[in-house]
Amino acid sequence: KAQAVELSSQDIGHGQIGPFIFGDQAAKVQAQIDDAVAKGARVLSGGTLERHGGGHWLRPTVLVDVDHSMDVMREETFGPVLPVMAYDTVDDAVALANDTTFGLSAAVFAKSVEAAREIGQHLHAGAISLQDAALTAQYFEAGKQSFGQSGLGPSRMGADGFLRFFRKRAFIAQTAQPLTIGDFSEDG
Repeated sequence: KAQAVELSSQDIGHGQIGPFIFGDQAAKVQAQIDDAVAKGARVLSGGTLERHGGGHWLRPTVLVDVDHSMDVMREETFGPVLPVMAYDTVDDAVALANDTTFGLSAAVFAKSVEAAREIGQHLHAGAISLQDAALTAQYFEAGKQSFGQSGLGPSRMGADGFLRFFRKRAFIAQTAQPLTIGDFSEDG
């Protein structure tokens, strides 16, 4: 099992990935990495939590030799972890990607944006980044719905995201002559 490493505070402010917002989330991601390694995955980079100035950090982590018995392939990770899994056909890759109870977002890398979009159309996720890993978090004007057990209700993004803070009221007016009680008679 990997252990957290304390590094110098001079490293804070360098690089392009910040700390985890919550220590509990860092622990969940580390547990997913540890689970994968215990089940046969190999860490090619990263893989160990670091402490910088009181925060929990994780260098970009690449895992290979992963399979669907591993939590990192079946749970939402919310950390800089890329599990790499071999597949035989695009249909197999889509089936593996959809084999989860979650569906917040996905990413597709292919030979072209068009090819990525074609694959992405078969994924059960609320937003799909094409040729990038995190576009769904960068573009707030793109409204989306989460699929499966990922979140509740409408997106935080796009016009729908702003409208969720407003109360809506419906005014339904009868503009015709009101019916009488006799109009509802079952006798005809």
